[in-house]
Amino acid sequence: MRARPAWPRAIVGARRRSWPARCGASLRSAALSLTRAQHGVLVAGADGTAWQVPALASAVVDRMGAGDAFLAVSAPCAAAGLPLDVVALLGSAAGAVAVGIVGNRSAVEPGAVERLLGELLA
Repeated sequence: MRARPAWPRAIVGARRRSWPARCGASLRSAALSLTRAQHGVLVAGADGTAWQVPALASAVVDRMGAGDAFLAVSAPCAAAGLPLDVVALLGSAAGAVAVGIVGNRSAVEPGAVERLLGELLA
């Protein structure tokens, strides 16, 4: 059984807008994602809200493709208007599944992401 990670949490800073949100604003972006390998992901919205999600992989076989999997899932979710904490969680789950696949030999299947999320939320 996996240890339960610290769930997406709001980042509270001394300033009204977090630095990721300020970066997103300077880029004229509605949202910004920063993947940080074993440190998880940071997402921020134009409204100043920022979320941090821990890395969800329990074992890393090959890290190639993790960022691609994150982007492939998180970008359409963000474009659809899902909350940023959900966007980060779904993208992180896809990245966690991807690091368990050697050499991108197979695609990240939706069922594998669903199973991982089911385990984490159980």
